[in-house]
Amino acid sequence: MNVKTTETTETAKAPLNEQWIKASIIGSMWASVEIVWGSFLHNLRVPLSGHILTAIGLIILISASYRWKEKGLFWRAGVICALLKTMSPSAVIFGPMIAIFTEALLLEASVSLFGKNHIGLAIGAILAMSWNLVQAIISKVIAYGYNLVKLYESIMLYAQKQLHTDIDMVWAPIVWLLIIYILLGLGTAIAGISIGKRIESADLMPQPMDDKNKTRHSLIPKYSHFPFSTTWLIFDLLAVGAVLVTANFIPAGYWFGMSIAVIASWIMHYKVALRRLARPHLWISFFLITVIAAVAFSQFQGEVSVGEGALIGIEMNVRAIVVVIGFSVIGTELYSPKIKKMFQRKSLLSLYTALDLSTESLPNMIALVPNLKTIFSNPIDIIRKFMSYAEYRMHEIGTRQRQQATVAIVTGEKGSGKTRFLSETAHELKKRGFEVGGVYTKKIRNNGEIIGYRAVNVATCEEQPFLRKDNGDTGLRIGAFSIDCAGLELGQKAIARAMNANLLMIDEIGKLELEGGGWHDELNALPLEKQLFIVLSVRLEFVNDVIDKWNLHPSAIYNVSECKVETLASEIIAYFEGEK
Repeated sequence: MNVKTTETTETAKAPLNEQWIKASIIGSMWASVEIVWGSFLHNLRVPLSGHILTAIGLIILISASYRWKEKGLFWRAGVICALLKTMSPSAVIFGPMIAIFTEALLLEASVSLFGKNHIGLAIGAILAMSWNLVQAIISKVIAYGYNLVKLYESIMLYAQKQLHTDIDMVWAPIVWLLIIYILLGLGTAIAGISIGKRIESADLMPQPMDDKNKTRHSLIPKYSHFPFSTTWLIFDLLAVGAVLVTANFIPAGYWFGMSIAVIASWIMHYKVALRRLARPHLWISFFLITVIAAVAFSQFQGEVSVGEGALIGIEMNVRAIVVVIGFSVIGTELYSPKIKKMFQRKSLLSLYTALDLSTESLPNMIALVPNLKTIFSNPIDIIRKFMSYAEYRMHEIGTRQRQQATVAIVTGEKGSGKTRFLSETAHELKKRGFEVGGVYTKKIRNNGEIIGYRAVNVATCEEQPFLRKDNGDTGLRIGAFSIDCAGLELGQKAIARAMNANLLMIDEIGKLELEGGGWHDELNALPLEKQLFIVLSVRLEFVNDVIDKWNLHPSAIYNVSECKVETLASEIIAYFEGEK
């Protein structure tokens, strides 16, 4: 009986659908531009660099949508690109990540409301481009507080008075800026639509990358050796919130003391905090804000002295330092393996898998990114090359998914029922005619105490002693148990024979396997390029380590404490038989 793997269930998802695959490819296109040109423009302090990147990103999205017409590609590609932005060598990623996702979301919302036509795309591009202005205003107000608004109003009203004009100088600059952004967005939409129409029906041959010309880029997280801490993450979030909320409610002396203490703690714990403070332009801008605040609040408004105005400026700068460093250290903690683990939950599994595919595509996408001169001189050819490789990736991923094994992980704490899940699932599948093989372990109790485990061949139900608390030490141990070679050999042979079955089960993968014992060699030999459904039982604390060690791409992760064993068993059977 052959296993069918084309259908999905609510829990056990099949490999990604085309929507997420295409979003992963488009997202990696966009991210490659953000990483290469973003870092280049940022390091050179090129004016309007964010607007240039937004325009290019929107052109990629709009033009690609003429070739790939699925709904929901924009926001999915935006999520992928925002997450891939964390791989950028640029020190500033939080703001760009928010901007990227919001721009994609606005474009998606527009085409949902007005249709994927010229009007919908134009309005979406205008909204996305204008978001740069909105985010800039919001971020500055968050950083410097409402005093920044008062400072701006004071300067504009003073200018209006000096010019003897009836024009509202407070709103005039913002209105003019908004008009410019609208025109930029409209131009971007026209460019994207024009390029999209040219490649819509073009004969694009799927084009793989030439390995000789491929540039390799490290995709290793920046903080892979950092001592991540949930406690510190909570502290960071609370500290930023406390400083921002209490600024106007507690005496200035206490607020300054609290802020300095928070900043000092970050400097001692995070290297990134010291790096952010070491930037000369940061202190230059703080000095200018202090001087401008002193003059504006004392001379233009005349309500406070120069010293009090300067103190307001210093307060604004301290608040900004807390925000700048605070978001940097929070971003550092978000690289934690626990955050990665969150993305492996079934509700976010499609995103996790799509992101994994995107990291595969990203080095080649980066290699396709030309210099700025080329992109402006021949943008159509660049998009054509991107889409040719995109078509190749689409074909490659689709072929791989049809040929590769499907891996599901059953997890939970010690004693949560993982083995019972495996044994009951195996029983149900065998009743329905499936070939099921592998090994699970059965507890041996004496007066309620676990004194050992027996290895059970899933296919034949043959048993052998595997782990035991006695003096028969073979030299192989795991914790308080010695390993019996008879059970170890039975499990190894059972796993090897199950390679040709419909379903392969391996129970209790954990510390022993991670250290090179137990079923380690069998896991190394898993036929992942063969159509086979593999169920691995892994204790919760070892899930990430097992996934990383054997480079697994689980289609589902079941936590047996969160769902009924019987329900999961029936869902897997339905998945096999294509009933859902």
